[in-house]
Amino acid sequence: MAYQSTSRYLPRESIYPAAQSSDYLNALEDCVQATEACAMTLQAGLEKFEPGVKDYPRLTRIFQHKHHFLVLPDSTISAHKNSLSQSLAPQIDRLIVKAERLVESEKVKIANMEERLRILESARRPMS
Repeated sequence: MAYQSTSRYLPRESIYPAAQSSDYLNALEDCVQATEACAMTLQAGLEKFEPGVKDYPRLTRIFQHKHHFLVLPDSTISAHKNSLSQSLAPQIDRLIVKAERLVESEKVKIANMEERLRILESARRPMS
């Protein structure tokens, strides 16, 4: 036999409290409007943020390379050029003098060889 309730004609008692007034609906509507305003503010922020990060894949590829270039002001570059040229100028002058001496010695050697060649050619010619 099926279970029969003793309170056959009485309404079933709810485990939930009695229905509240609909005042909370106004508060709920305010919450929804505040959430929509937050979502719109967030969307506006994302739209402002997007141009800065849309190039992110290219930038990560660039920064993965080991070669980075530093852009210096023109005054710094010219100052370094001047200091480098001043430090190298004496060495360059010595090398130029040494090269000129070597060129002169080679000219003397060539002149001596040409003289020996003339002597050998004149010795090879039969006397007529």
